[in-house]
Amino acid sequence: TQIRTYQDLLKNEADARLFEHYLRSQPVLLDLAGQAVKLGSPALVTSLAPSPDGRYLLQQRIERPFSYLVPFYNFPSRIEVLDTQGRVVHEVARLPLVEGLPTGNDAVRTGVREIEWRSDAPATLVWAEAQDGGDPSREVAIRDAVMMQAAPFEQPPVTLAQLAMRYGGTQWG
Repeated sequence: TQIRTYQDLLKNEADARLFEHYLRSQPVLLDLAGQAVKLGSPALVTSLAPSPDGRYLLQQRIERPFSYLVPFYNFPSRIEVLDTQGRVVHEVARLPLVEGLPTGNDAVRTGVREIEWRSDAPATLVWAEAQDGGDPSREVAIRDAVMMQAAPFEQPPVTLAQLAMRYGGTQWG
């Protein structure tokens, strides 16, 4: 597999420790009176978004092992739904390290990507999953499936749409 080249990657373990030091954060819920409640444990959080109804948080965080070949967004990651006390109520996905994407500008990692809350529903997640192994050179009728799952996340995800091209996002309203 051909590997893309990137600038400013981690070069060694010292870089990795420094990266962890600066990225590690502690999510906090702050009320209007200024009272802070720590949510979960400190982690390498890359994204934290409240559900429209305010009952859940969608958290994305990266984990080791890191890579010296690709940017952080290709590191192993975990996507979880937390309650407002910081407890994990649903694990959406554990994504592995991706060091060798197929060639082409439309190449993507497999598994959950482009995850977000539907803004027109209380607590419903929507995301895309490649149906072609992430490889744009494969001849397939369905390139991406758009999946949806509503709280309390007890039912399996349902397919919202099947697309002949890559999913680029939705404006909900």
